[in-house]
Amino acid sequence: MTLLVLGLLNSFKSSFEYQSNIKNVNGIILNSDFSNIKVVSADPDLYIDFQGQETIFGEPNIDITYSEDKAVINVLTFNKGWKKTLPGKRKRSEILLNIPPGFLDEIHLRTKNGNIDVDQVVEVSRLSLISDVGMIRMNSFQGELLNIESGNGSINLGEVNGQINIKNKVGNLKSLTLRSVKGENTIKISNGNVKVQLPKETKTDDIGLNISTKNGKIVSKEYKLNIINKGPGKKVLKNVPNSEAKLNISVFVGNIEIN
Repeated sequence: MTLLVLGLLNSFKSSFEYQSNIKNVNGIILNSDFSNIKVVSADPDLYIDFQGQETIFGEPNIDITYSEDKAVINVLTFNKGWKKTLPGKRKRSEILLNIPPGFLDEIHLRTKNGNIDVDQVVEVSRLSLISDVGMIRMNSFQGELLNIESGNGSINLGEVNGQINIKNKVGNLKSLTLRSVKGENTIKISNGNVKVQLPKETKTDDIGLNISTKNGKIVSKEYKLNIINKGPGKKVLKNVPNSEAKLNISVFVGNIEIN
């Protein structure tokens, strides 16, 4: 009877919209509990647009504060007390973040449950995309450091010109095209396949490689790699003493493709 009542109450929903301009800052930190996040550069203004649902238990809460030249945005879609109680399937909210080119030095986006879709980010020093459950997709990035973390979901990255740090527990790194290899670059996947394309003009003799899979294959159509058998897995290890460019790829279960 209680579940029936909660179900009926939960059925009373109406759309909820929120939009706000963001002050001139150097960085944005966005945290959300149950939302898809999309980043575009369609307008000259920096703003956030939220599309969700309001229930009988209350409306989503969007809180924007400013600290140390950064905008901190916290989005709470569901009231904490009712989130685990309400029956039925819940729909993710949609967050649209418009960021003009060259506007920010640092962007940090995290959703506990939702997809992250970045159209294009240029002239940003540091970009961090984190989703506990959901896909992460990005067209291109040019900057100093790209940080990607996923708990469960595929990762699809386009062209990247910058240092990378990528972690995923469950899901494939479907595509990553490196336009340059600078400094220490790390890809760590627990369960999933990895597909990486190196810059066309790059020679593997110029890059330190530490590539391994505990259970899977390492293949390359473009490069001759010294692949060592390690039980059910494979390993490639090559040190380049005078080079700062390093590519580390570690997979527990899955295949690695380097082209």
